[in-house]
Amino acid sequence: MSHLFRDVTVRVLVLVSLLGAGCGRQEKSVPVAVKTPVEQAQAILEQFAEQGETDSSIVALRELIEAIAATDPSKSVLVARCDDLMSIRGKDKVRAKAKEMLESLQ
Repeated sequence: MSHLFRDVTVRVLVLVSLLGAGCGRQEKSVPVAVKTPVEQAQAILEQFAEQGETDSSIVALRELIEAIAATDPSKSVLVARCDDLMSIRGKDKVRAKAKEMLESLQ
């Protein structure tokens, strides 16, 4: 019994010492650059304008556009343009629509 007690005691002491070893460290804070919804939407649209095609980020773009329109009703027309962009085929047409939307976000 004393052998078992000693093993458990040693393990507990090792565990406590390992846990306590990191408690005195100070965490360094790292500043995180947070982009606004407009900046995020612009980045996605710039990618579409450059590539001439949309991808799965079109869903995120629509959510961003909805958030922008909620705070700025003059931008609500962009929701319909985003729907148009989802259905457009052809690189030139995608580029043109993405550039048109970028200008509207300015």
